[in-house]
Amino acid sequence: MDLTVIPAQAGDPVGGISCRGSRLRGNDFNFLAVVSKPSVSYDNCMGLYDRDYAHEPQQGVQLRLPSSITNRIILITIGCYLLQLFLGPKFTDTFELGPRWFERPWNAYRLLTYGFLHDPNSLWHIGFNMFALWSFGNQVERVYGRERFVWLYLTAIVVAGLIWSLTEASMGRVQGRVMGASGGVVAVVILFAFKFPHAKGMVFPIPIPIPMWVLAIGLVLLDLQGAMSRGGDIAFTAHLGGALYGWFFFLTEWTPASLFGRLFGSLPKMKRPPLRVHEPDEENATDIEVDRILQKIQASGRESLNWRERRILEKASREYQNRRNL
Repeated sequence: MDLTVIPAQAGDPVGGISCRGSRLRGNDFNFLAVVSKPSVSYDNCMGLYDRDYAHEPQQGVQLRLPSSITNRIILITIGCYLLQLFLGPKFTDTFELGPRWFERPWNAYRLLTYGFLHDPNSLWHIGFNMFALWSFGNQVERVYGRERFVWLYLTAIVVAGLIWSLTEASMGRVQGRVMGASGGVVAVVILFAFKFPHAKGMVFPIPIPIPMWVLAIGLVLLDLQGAMSRGGDIAFTAHLGGALYGWFFFLTEWTPASLFGRLFGSLPKMKRPPLRVHEPDEENATDIEVDRILQKIQASGRESLNWRERRILEKASREYQNRRNL
C-alpha cells in the first residue's frame, strides 16, 4: 500500500491546534497524508453486515448523503464552519472550549462541540483537518464499522479536550480557547498506524518509503517537543490526548456495550438447555461456501461478488457473532 505524506511549509497555518491572540484553533499535523486502500483481513473486521456492500442495492436515482460515516462527519463539520462564517463570533463563542469549563458544569457540552469548529479566518485549518480525516478515517471505518468509528471519533474529541483543559488550568493559563477536530483526527491516525504499521509512506519530497509506525512516532515526538516548549499557538496537549486515546482504543476497542458486558458479565446467567439441535451438514456446507467466497475476494476483490455471495457472507457473519456471544 502506498502513502504520500506532504509536509507543511514554514509559515503555513498547518500543524496542531493553533491560536490567534488568546484563541486556540484546531490546526492539524505537521504533514498531510494521502492513503490508498489497505488490504483488510476479514478475520480482523467486525460483522460484514455493517458494510455498504451487505445492503441490497436500490433501483432508480436517489439523493442521499454519502454512505461513509467519515464523509458524513466531514459534511457536518463543513456545515458548522459555514455557520461560523454566517453567524459570526457569537456562534463560535458559544461552542468553543475554555480551560475552566468545569467551573460551570452546564458548559460540558463544549467538550464535544469544539471539535466541529475551526478558525473562520483560515481555510487551511479546516481543509487540512478534513483531508486528513478523509484519508485515514475511511480506512479505519472499514475495519471497525460505522458505529465503532463514530464512538471512537467523538470520544477522542472529548478526551483530547479534557486533557488540554486540565493541562491549561493546572498551569494557570485560563484565557485560551480551543477549537478544531485535531484531537479526533490524531486518534484516527494513530489507530491507523497501529492497525497497519507496515503501510508505506513517503515524506515529500524525499522519495523513500517509510513505515506508518515511524511516521506516527514522528508525529507524537513533534507534539511532545511542542508541549514541553510551551511556545507558539498550538495546543499540543490536545494532540497528545488524541494520540493516547487512539492507542488505548486499539488495545481495548471499548464501547458502552462492551463496558457494560465487562461490568455485569460475572452475574449469574440463566441455565441453557443441555441439548442443542443443530445441522452439522448444513454448517459444513456453509463453511465451504464461505471459504470459496473469501478465496474469490482474495483473487478478484470484493467487487467481483454477486448479490447472493454477499448475502451468504452477511448471514455467516451474523451466525459467527451469535456463536461468540453464547
